[in-house]
Amino acid sequence: MARRRKIWIPVVCILATIIISTLIIYFFGAFFVDFNNLSKKEFLMPGLDTSFVPQGLDYNEKHSKFLVSGYMANGDGSRIYIVDGNTYNCEKYVTVELDEELACDHFGGITSYQNTIWVTGTNSVFRINMVDVLNTINGHSVEALDEFLIPNNTDFLTVYNNKLVVGEFYRQKSFETDPSHAVKTQNGTNRALGFVYNINEHNKYGVNSTTPEYAISLPDIVQGMCLNKDGNIVLSTSYSIFDSHLYIHKNILESNNYTTITIADQSIKTYILDNTTLLDNITCPAMTEEVALVNDRVFVGFENASSKYKLVNRVRSKYIYSLGI
Repeated sequence: MARRRKIWIPVVCILATIIISTLIIYFFGAFFVDFNNLSKKEFLMPGLDTSFVPQGLDYNEKHSKFLVSGYMANGDGSRIYIVDGNTYNCEKYVTVELDEELACDHFGGITSYQNTIWVTGTNSVFRINMVDVLNTINGHSVEALDEFLIPNNTDFLTVYNNKLVVGEFYRQKSFETDPSHAVKTQNGTNRALGFVYNINEHNKYGVNSTTPEYAISLPDIVQGMCLNKDGNIVLSTSYSIFDSHLYIHKNILESNNYTTITIADQSIKTYILDNTTLLDNITCPAMTEEVALVNDRVFVGFENASSKYKLVNRVRSKYIYSLGI
């Protein structure tokens, strides 16, 4: 027995050394040179002193307000925080109701146009009046105008050129998408789609039609999208505690470079984002979420400092950052 014990002692010591070294390297060996050089802190992420898990990010130019959406890890109603665009002071948060039922959805995406806000539900998008949000008392609920179903998983939103984009997140086995969303690329297969709608604030749902004008074929694990100052497409990609990336793609939307896919017996023009359109790749701390263009800078939020995830992340990004990309 003594001999066996002597054999196991060095083995245990070696394993302990490997584990401790790995943890030290993970927690203290994070270097994000490009991100650190390009980014600056803008304002503190709201809600971090609660169970709020930040997801969506938008800036409404008409009212000079930032909108930050997300869910509550404790199961309470999902929130939209309103941050003043000039002072960066967090003014309040509101929850959302539809037909007097409190929304507890992921709220993974939020975007706005003039007086209209859209936020993602579950395979759907809620439409909310911006003025109603501004007039609602802190901590109270605002009633959604309506909700329309989207033929994808509704994970993020953006607005560009008077168009609403509703995108989905794909990761093999963990977050599958409809098989009909698979599009062959020159490098493999994209399995996520973003659907693009023409905005019309006077119509129900805030769009001209619930039939998409066209689609965007997306790579894996996209959490957010926006256009940068040059008109190129920025994709925020992340999953779990691994490094995130901001990928900048050439804007081919509305060009003649597209394919056609069939969704629900309907042919839809589809633009493909893959390695052939990729212009740049910026490695970031884990858990980037949505992105938004504000005054020619790309703003990005993280969920890594939320109470749900902060203990497992080597970088806890308590601020919303902007990058000159």
